[in-house]
Amino acid sequence: MRCAMPAAVLTILIGAIVTASGGEAELSRVKSEWPAAARRLEEAFVQVRGTARLWTDRTESPRASGKSFLDEARFALDHGMEKVELARFTRGSKPTKVADYVYCVGEGTAFRIHRRDGAEGYEIEGVGAAPMDRILYSAVFGRFIHASHGVVGRPISNFLEEPTLEIVGAEAVERDGENWIKVDCAIGFPETKDRVSFVLAPEDGWAVQSCQINYHYDPNRPILYEIEYGAAHGGVPLPRYVKLSGENPGVVNHCEFTGWEFASTPIAEFNMTHYGLPDLVRARKPRGTLAYWLVGFAVLVGISAFVLRRAASRRATTA
Repeated sequence: MRCAMPAAVLTILIGAIVTASGGEAELSRVKSEWPAAARRLEEAFVQVRGTARLWTDRTESPRASGKSFLDEARFALDHGMEKVELARFTRGSKPTKVADYVYCVGEGTAFRIHRRDGAEGYEIEGVGAAPMDRILYSAVFGRFIHASHGVVGRPISNFLEEPTLEIVGAEAVERDGENWIKVDCAIGFPETKDRVSFVLAPEDGWAVQSCQINYHYDPNRPILYEIEYGAAHGGVPLPRYVKLSGENPGVVNHCEFTGWEFASTPIAEFNMTHYGLPDLVRARKPRGTLAYWLVGFAVLVGISAFVLRRAASRRATTA
């Protein structure tokens, strides 16, 4: 699902893109330890399954009058594929089942299906392999399952490969008695750079504790990921709770992981036939990662007007 790069090459790359100094000791640790540690974390999650609970609070949003839902999720990652099955319920004193959803993505393949409560079978929402398919999965679940070792659902090792990426500083921070490192990055073309800041825990495998994104078109409205950890597995810290805020005013997204199992999932369970549908998935050549990153920026913010303007700006810049 990602283009792997040897740890030594990543270390050389990250050393080349540091453009400003913070604490020299912190910069040195970032250059020598973070790339390889990021890859180790990513590799720890390539074969895993479990359960989670997702919900959204909109109490301060103009859309607060809309219905609020709770998703009970079952997820699986294996064979280079990722999927999440969502059972959606209304929130309140008497929860009501609404529908089941399945999102599945892999190298060059993807499908989305749903089944309304009471219906006999699933209906197809989409089949394809465009960057948008992966972005939709990321928006629903991928950015939460990869929060400890990614940014907007994208693996950090892949993020570090971007030609436009700069690491502009690193400094030691202390929170709740823990010694962490804050790393500030910039990504994008000179006139449209977005800012991404990570707080990392070097003593816990360089797991992400928080990640803040400031998009160039709305720099004063940061998007913030905050991760809390529970038990570890084989020295790998496992997220217990992920909070995402800032995408829309007054809207906060939550993901609580309720179970982890590091075991294989049969490959047949990543196929549409597993859900009683014909196999309509056809492998296609995956698109470039930069296209995924740029489109993903706009989609995850959820403002259609910005999506159109950003896409037009990117095309003009790269022409």
